[in-house]
Parts: sequence; structure tokens; C-alpha cells
Amino acid sequence: MVKNIWKPLTLLVSLSCVSCGTTQEIEFEKEKLEFEKEKLEFEKEKLALKQQKQKYENRQLEMTQERKEDEGMCGTLYNILEGCYKQGKGQTVEICADLTLGLAEKLAPDFRNNPETLASFSLMCGKACAYASQGEVFPSFSTFQRGVCP
Repeated sequence: MVKNIWKPLTLLVSLSCVSCGTTQEIEFEKEKLEFEKEKLEFEKEKLALKQQKQKYENRQLEMTQERKEDEGMCGTLYNILEGCYKQGKGQTVEICADLTLGLAEKLAPDFRNNPETLASFSLMCGKACAYASQGEVFPSFSTFQRGVCP
């Protein structure tokens, strides 16, 4: 008879463990789903940061390209004005004034079709020529760039 008393108790304990197992499995699945959700959120944030970084790098590249273009135009202007300066060596200021428009047209033919730009450029050319006629030193490119091409 003693054996029969233990049998229902063993059956009861084993049944409660079976229900415990399914509850534990459900909790485990919930935690697993929560983890997957957090993982997806993390990946979403990671992708957003990557996109921001790419936008930043693209803008930096654009700015570098713009700077190179500006330096290129500034370099061209510097070379033309240096030519005006060289024409003024050994001349008088009056001769530079007479040469200015013709010199500007000769050194920068692209400006011929734009009278306003040509007038402005010829003034700069005359100034460079006058510097040379007075024995002043033509500025270095870096000084020129800071002063004329900001």
C-alpha cells in the first residue's frame, strides 16, 4: 500500500513540472522576442548613423571640390595679374594706365564679351602694373588668395 501512495504524488509532481516547462518556454520565447526587437532597433539606429556619416562625408567632399575650384580660379586670376605686373616693370605709372585695357584684353581674352568684368579686371591689371612700375613686390599666391579670393 505504501507504493500506491507515492505513485499519485509522483504523477502530480511530474504534471506540475510539465506545466512549469511550458510556462518557462513561453517566458523564454517572450525574452527571445524582446531581444530580437532590441536587436532590430539597434540595427535601425546603426543604419541611421551610417547614413548620417555618409551625408557628412559627401558634404565634405563637395566642399573640398568647391575649394579646389575656387583655388583654380584664384590661381588663374593670380597668373593673369602676375602677367600685368611683369608688363609694368621698368615702365611709368602713366604707361601702365595707357596699357591697362589692352593688357587686360590680351591676358584675359575671355572677358572681352563682358564689359563690366573687363572694366573691373583692367582696373586690377592696371594696379598690378603700377605696383611693378613703382618697384613694389607682387604678393605671394597665399597672400593674394587670402586678400583677393576669400
